[in-house]
Amino acid sequence: MTPLGYIPTPEIKNARKHIHALLDFLWRSGRIGRNVLYQAISDKVGREYHTAKIRSIERRVQCTSLCIN
Repeated sequence: MTPLGYIPTPEIKNARKHIHALLDFLWRSGRIGRNVLYQAISDKVGREYHTAKIRSIERRVQCTSLCIN
């Protein structure tokens, strides 16, 4: 049997909440479309982006910097 996912630490859970809130703010404000935003992040990280797949603080920092720039 293969695992279905990654069990995050409390720190990773908080990091995911932070990036998710930032992404929601950006697309809900109308600054950028949701699909456009997620596609841009996917293009920058070189794979399909999903917040639940963030497994390290470094990855969260990378995604946050992509959103801000």
